[in-house]
Order: sequence, then C-alpha cells, then structure tokens
Amino acid sequence: MFFEGGGRIYAGVQHLARSSFPTPFWSFLPGAGGAYNASLFRNLLGHDGFCITYNANDRDQATTSEFYYLNGEGRPVLLARMEGYAQYIDLDGDGENELVSQNFYADSFYFRRDGNYYKADPRPLLWTVWPTGTYFRFDGWNPATRSMPFQADASKSLAGDFTVPVFQYRTLFFDGENLLIYNDQRHFTDHMVEWFDEDSVIKDAALTAVEEQFHASRLSSTVLYDGWRITGIGDGYGLEVDGSKYIFRKVSYEFHTPELQEAPALGGSAQDHWAAPASKNLWLMFRGLSRYRADLTYLCCFQQEGDLVLSPEFVRERLRDMPFNIYLGTATLQAETSIASAAGLAQAAMDRLMEADTINMTLLASKGGGRYDVDPQVLSDWAGEFTDSYNWSYTEDPGDMPAESLLVMCGDLSLRFWPESGLVLLHTYRKDVWLRAEPKDNAASLFEFMRLWYGAAQAQARQEAL
Repeated sequence: MFFEGGGRIYAGVQHLARSSFPTPFWSFLPGAGGAYNASLFRNLLGHDGFCITYNANDRDQATTSEFYYLNGEGRPVLLARMEGYAQYIDLDGDGENELVSQNFYADSFYFRRDGNYYKADPRPLLWTVWPTGTYFRFDGWNPATRSMPFQADASKSLAGDFTVPVFQYRTLFFDGENLLIYNDQRHFTDHMVEWFDEDSVIKDAALTAVEEQFHASRLSSTVLYDGWRITGIGDGYGLEVDGSKYIFRKVSYEFHTPELQEAPALGGSAQDHWAAPASKNLWLMFRGLSRYRADLTYLCCFQQEGDLVLSPEFVRERLRDMPFNIYLGTATLQAETSIASAAGLAQAAMDRLMEADTINMTLLASKGGGRYDVDPQVLSDWAGEFTDSYNWSYTEDPGDMPAESLLVMCGDLSLRFWPESGLVLLHTYRKDVWLRAEPKDNAASLFEFMRLWYGAAQAQARQEAL
C-alpha cells in the first residue's frame, strides 16, 4: 500500500492481521506534478511480483520503474531498477521473460543465469568489436524476432569540422549466454535505411547518385555487387557564391555481394554480405532557390578524396566541371553526346513543355508579332512530331543571330527558333545548349512547324476573348 508522511510518498506491504501502517520499503519525494503507480508482473526473471513506476518531476530524468518480488517471509526484494520505458521479452526463448530497456541510447537488459541476476549494457560489450567510444543507436528489442537492430556510427571528423558519415547496421541476439551480432536482418524496399528525416529532394538525389555508383561499379569492379542501400546522409555545409547559395551533403552507402566478404568493422575474421566502399567519398551538390528559403535544386554528385574545404573558387570549379544537368520532364539528362542524344534532350524538353500548366509563345517579328499563352493540351497531338520528323544533333554556338524568332517558354526553360534555319537554342537558368533539327522526308522546317503551334495559341486567345 502507499501512504504519505512529511511530504514523502511511502510504500509498504500490509499484513492482514495488522491495522497499523506497514514498515516502508520504498519512498520518494515528488515535485509538482510528480506521479507514481503500481502494477503486477508475471514470469519475469523467474518471479511474479509488482512494479512501482514513478517520476518525481524535479529534474530532467526519465520515469523509473522498480521491480519487486516477495521472499519466503513476505518481504519485498528489489529485483531490478530501470529508467525509461521497460518491457518484458523472452530474449533467449527459454520460456522466462528478461527485462529490457527500450531506449535509443542505453538499451540495457536484465537476465538470469544459474540462479544469479545480471544487468548487461550492450555498449561496452560492442566496444570490444567497434572502437571504444563508437556511438550506437538502438532500434528497440522486437518481441516477435527476439532481436534488436542497431546502428553503429563510426563517422570520421575531417579538417574544417566536416564529418564523413560511416555507419554499420547490424542486429543483436541474446542466446542466454552471449550477445550475438548478425548482419542487418531488416529488409528495405526503397534502398534506404530508416531514421532519415530529410526532404524528398535530398532523398531522391541520394537515391539517384548511389544507384549511378552501383551501376558504374558493376562495370568496373572485380567484385560482383547485386544490391545497394544508403546508410547515412551527413550534415549539410553551405556557402553563398555569386548571389546563390550552394549546399553539400555527404552520402554513405553499402553494396551487397552474393558471396561473403571480409568485414573489418565486425572485428577479427568476420565476414558480411554488405560492404562499405572505403574509397567512395560521395557528395551531393544543391543550389538554394533563395537565401531565405529551404527549397533546393539538385545539381550533381561528385567524388572527393580527403577533406572537403569549401571556398568560392571550389564552388565555381565544381560548376565548371559539372556536366550540364537539367530536369526535363521525368528525368535528369546530361547534354553531352556520350550520355544523352540530341533527340533525347529535345524530347525531354518537349515532355517538360507538355507537363506545364501553360506554355508562353512569343513571335518576335517586325509585323504580326505577339505573345500568347496556350494550354499544352491544345498542342499535345503535335508533340510527337517535334522529334520524330527531324534529325537532331548538337552544334556549336553560331554567334549573333537575327532578332526575328519564335520563343517558347515554360518556367525556367525556353526554346528559340529562327526562320530559314534549323538552329534551336535550349536555355535554362544556368546554361544554353545549341541544337540543330534537319527535316526528314517532306517535313516542313522546324520553324514553320512551331509557327503552327503559335497559330493554335493565337486562335485559343481569340476564342477566349469572345
């Protein structure tokens, strides 16, 4: 029973034959809002008994649970004390529940062996495998599998306060005698380990970049990889250069092999199907849309050996070396003949136009020019001819071009066409690409074909004006 005295809360076992307060075996001094309660438990470490849970609410400390059983004389005996959320799980499958702490940082547990009681903290035990001081994040014991996934953070600090994320994901089992470390037993359908609280643009960029590394490794590596997953996305580092803000994020990942490989991180001669490429230092580069908004545009990924030291010149160099990436429709294409054909780039530009809410068409001419907005659906029947009826190729910048032209725009993308010329200028906020379109068979010139689009936009505007 609980009783009060002098501002403290006491607990004692009341004997049926006595009416006086029992001798207390437990007490605590609650602060304002402090709480306590009692509950029963069965088959915990070989005993049935009761648990007192309390929170004094006088400091930043988790709720505490104390577990007691009654000895042969009816006196309470403290079986275990645990802070935070506690759970009863039969970890070793012997029919007797162990007591585990469900906590990201501690995850200690109590077990009984040969009549003696023990408290185990996995961290110092795991430090016999990983370097001392390695940070572990535990995912909680699973009653169904009697196991606990965890993350080992062996990240390395570089000069300039940069951190290289290095993570290992493994699973703990307890067999009643020993803690056993297994390969990560979880399954991932999206190639990404849990606990990533990131915007979708960063996740999508990481998935795209690592998948590219995976496919490249299958062509160049002597080791056969058959799967991949992202194990960490590091903190962001940013720098404002020439009026734009650039963000860099470090990505760590693992490749899967059908055959076991040496896994030094597991210690000794341990082997694993997952291998973390030690020389793959992969960085993602983003451009911020404004100084005060969190919107990011993915630009590219690159490998950087050693320290990453940010400077304006480094950012400009990355921009100069970066292949021309432009999001057109549903894919990011690189406007280089070895990567994307000119026809492929033209088709991607057309896809982007067709996905827009409105297309703006401006005819720059001395007579009969004008600007009109048109619904892409009005033009959709002609979209396929844009690439099918022409032979597309890359070409050099021709220099000065006549002002008379037709400009087609949506968002930050524009296409410009000239009469009596097969030249097309594809423009984005960052770079221009010159293309040439030669008619196939009896097709009209591309400029005349696009004039049909302009006529349709003009007709729609006139109809809406009625």
